Amino acid sequence: MPMHRTGSPGGSSGGTGAAIGARLAPAGLGTDTGGSVRIPAALNGISALRPTVGRYPGAGIVPIARTRDTAGPMARSVADLALLDAVITGATVELPDVAPQSIRLGLAAPFTQGLDPATAAVFETALDRLRQAGVTLVPVDLTDIRDLSDRVGIAIALYEIRRDMAEFLAANETGVTLEGLAAAIASPDVAYVFSEYVTGAGAIPDAVYQEAMQDLRPRLQAAYAEVFARERLDALVFPTVPLAATPIATSDRTVRLDGVEVPTFPTFIRNTDPGSNAAIPGISLPAGVTADGLPVGLEIDGPAHSDRHLLAVARTLETLLPATPPPALARSR
Repeated sequence: MPMHRTGSPGGSSGGTGAAIGARLAPAGLGTDTGGSVRIPAALNGISALRPTVGRYPGAGIVPIARTRDTAGPMARSVADLALLDAVITGATVELPDVAPQSIRLGLAAPFTQGLDPATAAVFETALDRLRQAGVTLVPVDLTDIRDLSDRVGIAIALYEIRRDMAEFLAANETGVTLEGLAAAIASPDVAYVFSEYVTGAGAIPDAVYQEAMQDLRPRLQAAYAEVFARERLDALVFPTVPLAATPIATSDRTVRLDGVEVPTFPTFIRNTDPGSNAAIPGISLPAGVTADGLPVGLEIDGPAHSDRHLLAVARTLETLLPATPPPALARSR
């Protein structure tokens, strides 16, 4: 990553995120299934939009789960995110002005608790800035949202990658089978997931997938829609990830979160995955940096199909939050 050469830039669009954060490019495109444009944005001190699923065409994107997959713009400013979104969708480039005093953001405990202390400190300072500018912060109850999201996400991702990846490989005449692809995976943890839960005996049964799609996911989407409507929220607000970038060399399987060793992958996607499963739009903004100079991201998730309004809200919030300082590329951690 630009701020620390040995720090992880996040994934899976970490290359794009690092290049933008290093000022090598003003903007770019990534892909996001469970957080893969928002997590690199947070770790590299830039912004990213995961649009409502279906807003952007998916042709040509290597699939993980088409129910959750989407392309997403990444940039150093919300204006550039909005420009890329307009180019892709044909929307009007200009965003409406949104006064801070008109913005209502929901704070849900499952997303704002259990943070690394350094991230929590930056997030609380960011919230203070928003409050002082007149933004209304509303505590909301989404107690069961993470458990419901986990049940949805695991079933959909593991089932659909078996179906969608096989179809993609065949349709593009790659000459590679799903089994051949799985056998060539070099990452031990990814190879294990494929061998056990995608092509192996632990593969998701059709009945479990259908329950996720027909029952659990609609319940998740309804829970979000209900709280947005009841509290008249523009968005929920929370730290994009519960901790800042960690060293690549020691983070393959676990990371330390507030002094405790925890699994890397589920920890980093903890806050971004529920919105992915509900197919709602989310934007990660730079919220500030830790005492060690590591960027922290602030995410806002809005109602389905509220993408342009969410960008307008993000543009206002961007003016209230500190800009990410240019990286000192010679530093290492």
